[in-house]
Amino acid sequence: MSQPPLPKIMFVGAHQDDMQGAAAGLFAKLRKHLDYEGLEVTLTNGAGGHQSAKYLKYPDELIQRRLLEAQTGAKKLGFSYQLLQNTQGQTFPDGDLQITRETKAAVWQAVRQFQPQLLVTLPVNHIHDSFGMHNDHTNTGEIVKRIAYLIAAPLAFPETYDSSYVRSLNGTEELPYVQPPFIATTHDGYSGQIEPDLIIDITDEISTKAEAFYQHVSQVDEWLPWVGRYPKPNNVNELQERLARRSAKIAADFGLKDGVYEAYTLTAWGSIPSLEDVKTFFPGDALGYEMAAKKLALFQR
Repeated sequence: MSQPPLPKIMFVGAHQDDMQGAAAGLFAKLRKHLDYEGLEVTLTNGAGGHQSAKYLKYPDELIQRRLLEAQTGAKKLGFSYQLLQNTQGQTFPDGDLQITRETKAAVWQAVRQFQPQLLVTLPVNHIHDSFGMHNDHTNTGEIVKRIAYLIAAPLAFPETYDSSYVRSLNGTEELPYVQPPFIATTHDGYSGQIEPDLIIDITDEISTKAEAFYQHVSQVDEWLPWVGRYPKPNNVNELQERLARRSAKIAADFGLKDGVYEAYTLTAWGSIPSLEDVKTFFPGDALGYEMAAKKLALFQR
């Protein structure tokens, strides 16, 4: 008897380290409860995130370096990795990600090819957010939001189909239906105005999160300290302590016990999950799924 296919989980980020920084705790926890197939995709090539003049002269070296870091970091969480491209095989520039037909087509194609049950992405920041926003982050979330309904529409981006495949059609077939996934967004440290529906206790997974994040040496040891995000960690344990402290505000805001947490917001962009679906893919909600149940009830109105 053949085994049923594994559930699929997809993360759509702007940069190569976004998944490790925002959602690695969830995926490390989930691996203890569920066998799954994971795919991390990023929209920008990462070539803008460094201070070395060498990478101004040889940007492809930084793109390749960040690609290798991303593959290693994704593997720590049971994910494969894909850098998205346009239909001409070109990557999208770092720091200036735009909401265009090309970027929407790239995400649409990746989702239809992988067919995840759950898609996690970055949040869409409100334009009046006084804490500011990261252009690439908020545009990534907006791109996912805009293509979510179109995932089931096979003619939405015909330019993504291989020409030989199109020539092989006799014109009487129906193109395959793809069920849109249910979509959740992460908490984003660039914004202070995102209300989570789920707060996942990742205290027992923080070491795995730190180890996955630590694979992004070009970011953790070089770029982020240089721009003043935080000092260079001397080792992975120091990075782990820093990541743990970063979640303290979430615990304080919601009156939670000491621990390490990641926050997520449910959306109605794609399919509407059941509460059981939410519990399956988001184990260990510190809020007891009360906020999630309220949000799902709003979606059903």
